[in-house]
Amino acid sequence: MKKMAKNIKVDIEDSNEYYVETVTNLGEVEDIVASEDVYSKSGILLLKEGTKINKKTYNALIKHKLKNPIDNSVSISDAVTNHELALNYYTQLDNFPLFSHLQLSIQNPDRLKNCLRQVDLNAAMRTKITVAKKVNPKLYEHLLRVSICSVMIGIFMGLNNKDCDILASAGLFHDLGYLHIDPILLSTDKILNAKELNFVYAHPIIMYNQLIAMESYPKETAVAILEHHERLGGNGYPKGIKKYSNTYSAILAITEVLISMTESQTLDRAIVALKTNASKFDTKVMNAIFKVLLTREQIFDGYISSKEDLKLIANTLKERMKHWRDIEEEIKNKTSISNVKMINTRMFEFQKTTSHWGINIEDKEIFSSHDDDPEIINDIIMLLEEALYIFRDIGREFYRNQTAQDIIETPEVLSEWINSTMDAVNSYHNKTIDINALV
Repeated sequence: MKKMAKNIKVDIEDSNEYYVETVTNLGEVEDIVASEDVYSKSGILLLKEGTKINKKTYNALIKHKLKNPIDNSVSISDAVTNHELALNYYTQLDNFPLFSHLQLSIQNPDRLKNCLRQVDLNAAMRTKITVAKKVNPKLYEHLLRVSICSVMIGIFMGLNNKDCDILASAGLFHDLGYLHIDPILLSTDKILNAKELNFVYAHPIIMYNQLIAMESYPKETAVAILEHHERLGGNGYPKGIKKYSNTYSAILAITEVLISMTESQTLDRAIVALKTNASKFDTKVMNAIFKVLLTREQIFDGYISSKEDLKLIANTLKERMKHWRDIEEEIKNKTSISNVKMINTRMFEFQKTTSHWGINIEDKEIFSSHDDDPEIINDIIMLLEEALYIFRDIGREFYRNQTAQDIIETPEVLSEWINSTMDAVNSYHNKTIDINALV
C-alpha cells in the first residue's frame, strides 16, 4: 500500500465497514443473498451460501476482515443487466447537454454505442454497479457520463476499439470507491480535517485494489482509476505523481473534471476553468477536447455579472495576497519544513500562472479600465475565480501532506494564513457558485 499511495495514509480495510453497511441496509428492501460461503481472512465461516443479506448479518460481516470483498460473495436478484446498462447509457447520450455538442463530432455514432453496449461486468462489478444505482443514483449517472465522455475523447484522439473499451470500463468504475467512504465525509457543507480528507482521497485506491485483485480487467483500467485525480506537476492525489502512466489516465482525469463541472455549471464556465488550468492536464488530450468544444455555437447562460460581483472577488484576492506578503519574509527561509517549502513553491507557481493570464492581483488599478460590458466582466470574474480556487487547492494540499512534525514546526503565521484563506474561499463560495469544485 505504501508503494502505491505515498501521500494517503489510511487503513483501506476500515473503509469496508461503510460499504458492508450499505449492502446490508440495501438487503432490507432488495433480495440479496450470499452466493458462496463467506469466510474471514483467518478461515472462520461467517455466512453460509444462500444466507439472506440484511441488517441482521451486518455484525457477522464486520466482526472479522473478509477473505474476499463482499461484492465477490453476494448476488442481487434485481441486478443491473447489460441491456439495462446500455439503455441507461443511451438515456444519458440523449439527455445530458454536453453530449449534444460532442456527438456532432462523432463521425460513426454506431461505434460509440457499440463500445458502450459491450462494457464487461463480471459478477462482482455487476453487484457494485447495482448498489451504486440503487443507493446513490446521482453517482450512477455520473459514472455513466464519465464513461461516455471518456470514450468520446478516445474516439476524437483516434484510439482503437480496445483502447476505447478500457476507457469505457475505467469511466464506469472510477468513483465506485466513494461507496466505501462514510457518507458524512462526502457532505458538501462539511469542512474536513486532514485525517478525514485522507479517507476521501483514498477512493481511487479502493477501486484500484479491487480491480487488481480480480485480474478480470486490463491493468490499465485500474491504473487509470488510481490516477484520475492526479495532476501534472505533482499536486494531485493519491500519489502526487508528476505525469500520467498512460493515455487512459490522462483522458479519465480531464473527463472526470469536465463532467463534474458541466453537471452543475454551464459549459462556457467549464471551458474557462479548463483553459486556465490547462497546465495540469495532458496537452494532447486537452487539444482534442478543445478542438471539439471551441467550434460549437456559444449559448448565453442567462447570468449577468456586475461590477459589484467583480469587486467582491477582486477584493478577496487582494486581501489574500496582502496577507501573504505580510508573512512571506518571515517564512521564506524555513524551507527545511516540508509544508513551508511546498507553500513557497505553490505561491511562486500561482504568481507565475496569473501573470501568464495577464493579471496582476496586487495592481490597485487592475480593473478600472474595463467598461460595463457584462461578457467582459463575466470572463474576468471566471479567471479570478480560478485564481481563488488555486488558493483553495494550496490549502487542501497543505492539510493533505501535513505530517506530525510539520504540525509542530510550521510557523503559526503560515497556519493562520492557510486557515483564513480557506475561510475566505468558503465565504465567497457561499455567496456565489463554485465553478471549480474538482479541478
